[in-house]
Amino acid sequence: MNIDKLLEGLYGEEAARNIFESLCGLFVLNETKQVNFDTISSDEMKRNEKVFSENITNENYEKNSLSINNNIYHMQTRKGDGGIDILVESGDIWFVYQCKFFTDKLTESKKTGKDYLRSNRIKQIENSFNKAFETANSANKKIVKWILCIPRDLDDLEKRWFDDFKNKNSNKCQNIKLIGNLQLRNWLINNEKIYHHYFLNSQTKTSEKSELNVFNVFKSYREGFEYDLINAYSPSARRRSSLTNQTNLNLFFKYLNGFKEQFYKVYDLFLEIDQRANLNKEQYETYKANLMMNNENRIAFGNNIDKEAEEIQKLTQKKEIEEYKRFLRNITENFSDYYF
Repeated sequence: MNIDKLLEGLYGEEAARNIFESLCGLFVLNETKQVNFDTISSDEMKRNEKVFSENITNENYEKNSLSINNNIYHMQTRKGDGGIDILVESGDIWFVYQCKFFTDKLTESKKTGKDYLRSNRIKQIENSFNKAFETANSANKKIVKWILCIPRDLDDLEKRWFDDFKNKNSNKCQNIKLIGNLQLRNWLINNEKIYHHYFLNSQTKTSEKSELNVFNVFKSYREGFEYDLINAYSPSARRRSSLTNQTNLNLFFKYLNGFKEQFYKVYDLFLEIDQRANLNKEQYETYKANLMMNNENRIAFGNNIDKEAEEIQKLTQKKEIEEYKRFLRNITENFSDYYF
């Protein structure tokens, strides 16, 4: 269960951001006070949901607390949240939670080696972190715990960035943590009422809207698929080939009849394309950077890259992929026939 795609499919991207923040707020309540959510009424749930989604327009910070607890706050101002989305306050001590509804990867691989490149998403996280400490200092408070909440789990490069981020900022805060998809998912499994409220009840009440949202996500995937194939066999394209990446497909596995079966029919072929394409892209980067290579070797090296690109292109035109493309087209043209 991927929290990001489920929320995005049910509520749409913009609303999903607010709902995700609500979920994180309830998670914080559970972690801090071990609240028994089975005893909370639906009306209380709706009131708290409203607290986390309304825009506070005062210039000064508003401590807009959850009604079922009095020391956990949602922070907003007209000029931004000061790097704080959810605040747990005890005297002069602050626990700060920063919620980022990022569904894409935070890092990218460098051209050579296994180091990472910082993305705009990482810069947003780092800016929010620094703003939170500025806010705390101006309020004469001390942040002793800072937690990043995102609706997905980190891959190896993202984890390396997060470890570096913690080490770099250890002088500011010794307790920097992450709440990701796995932790949120396990919490939802243990809190059936919350899961029903956000995912099952909402799905029932807004089934038509949900179908439209899933359709829009799928339409974007289908439109990008042709580009992904071109990117795969083009060695000069800087983006890595990721036809086997299932992160964005879990929503379709859940809601579209036959999608998972059709995807796995071409998975092994996608895997071969990804591996060969990314190796050829690396060869191209080596070719482009190695200016000291003599002309004869350079021509031979370039020819090998072009030849491999042609072989990869032939793979992208195989019968299995053409059938998969027709399947995607059929879903777009007859969406309701495939929507569970």
